[in-house]
Amino acid sequence: MQAALPQIESTKLDQQQIVKKSLVTFNCIACHQREGVGGISPQRDPWFVGTKGELGNEGRIPPPLTHVGAKLQTSWIEQVMLRGQQQRGYLATRMPQFGEANVGHLVEMFEKVDTLEEVPVEKIDDVKRYKSAGHQRV
Repeated sequence: MQAALPQIESTKLDQQQIVKKSLVTFNCIACHQREGVGGISPQRDPWFVGTKGELGNEGRIPPPLTHVGAKLQTSWIEQVMLRGQQQRGYLATRMPQFGEANVGHLVEMFEKVDTLEEVPVEKIDDVKRYKSAGHQRV
């Protein structure tokens, strides 16, 4: 076993692995889902309540973290993770703050490891024709 330990210790994690390890270490996946892992268990579900029940599960369940670095601005991720900012003030449950020394590396790392597929946008030459088509569909 001792012969194998130095090899294990010298193995460096890539950024994707560091993100996954951090989310497990701080138990972020107890509430958030990322790439199909984690999320709220049935036992914890009753604790996620707020004052706007009409929003349903979308309004009370913590958002998924899959592709979060590609979807959100880094400045907002920093505000949420390191400064306790919140978008949904109507929720009774709050995200714990682990401090910059513990999770600060995730702010930049999310942006580096999360990418979305590029979607080509068709150039519109005849705006009137496209508007007319849109009105007809509606």
